[in-house]
Amino acid sequence: MAKRLIVTAIVFSLIVSPASACKGAKVLFSDDFRTTDPAWPIDTNSSLASIGSGKFTVTPDANAGKFTSWIFFYNGSLFGDADICATVTFPNTDGAKDEVAGIAFWGVDVSNAYRFNITPGGVASISRLQNGRLLLPVPWRKADAVKVTPGAANTLRVTLNGASVSTYINDKLFISIKGQPTDGGGLIGLSASKGEQASFPFVFTDLKVTNLPKADLN
Repeated sequence: MAKRLIVTAIVFSLIVSPASACKGAKVLFSDDFRTTDPAWPIDTNSSLASIGSGKFTVTPDANAGKFTSWIFFYNGSLFGDADICATVTFPNTDGAKDEVAGIAFWGVDVSNAYRFNITPGGVASISRLQNGRLLLPVPWRKADAVKVTPGAANTLRVTLNGASVSTYINDKLFISIKGQPTDGGGLIGLSASKGEQASFPFVFTDLKVTNLPKADLN
């Protein structure tokens, strides 16, 4: 009986751990990527991005120039104050250390948005696109919380509270900053950038948006 309870507890923890990254009590949006929500800008004639089997997969185009970036906004809702979380699984190879994956927020369009980024090389940043120009409110820096093993899964979290942004990697605070939120709420989404090496797919799972937890309502 004890063994059965232990197994049950382990299974339960595996089920709830991705969702527990977001701390708010009210779910504003979630996507398990088992079917394609038409609000995602997925081009069925392109192999760049696909949704299915519980995964949002981004495979950078091998013919694209190095450091080419893509943002995939969920076009079904705008979000103000919120707790956003998603898990990204790195390519199962050690040759993709400068590929980039992350969460996009405060988006207006692909030329105006913020992004919280990590790489398989163990660094992270917060970037901003403003009128198509790339800015770095938080330049690339080492992030010890990133799991750098090929094939590792990392859970990212972004909390938006007025003009304040707090970012987390695997439930550990990376950095908090002040930014410029969009009036009336902004788009959220997933982002990826090609590195200098060959193109490797990133897999996103368990995207969720909740209201802010009580601890952040100050």
